Amino acid sequence: MSALALFGGAAMADDPGNGSGSDKENIDIKPRPIKPNPRSIIQPVIDCTLHVTGATGTLTFDIGADIGSASIVVTNLSTGESYSELCPSTPGCCVVCFTGDEGSYIIEIDTDAGLYYGEFAL
Repeated sequence: MSALALFGGAAMADDPGNGSGSDKENIDIKPRPIKPNPRSIIQPVIDCTLHVTGATGTLTFDIGADIGSASIVVTNLSTGESYSELCPSTPGCCVVCFTGDEGSYIIEIDTDAGLYYGEFAL
């Protein structure tokens, strides 16, 4: 099972599933105040779910508002590997796949609506 360390609370739920050793975790994604959008009073919420099966991981980002285009970068601080994805400006879902190697990871999301961040550990 993977550990989770975040800038805030997080819910963690085991996925008993089919015994494949998969875990699902919700990752708290917070807005960073260093690049606020002056025309936006409320920062949109971005939900993130981590799913790890064996040596493969996926992060699913549920974007419930039009935040402009989003650049998502996931970096393993232990190995230096980075994984990135560009998401369209419409509300919806964006998925970033990564190797699932052990280590501490950071998530950085740069949008027209502002910067967001999160972290987790495997």
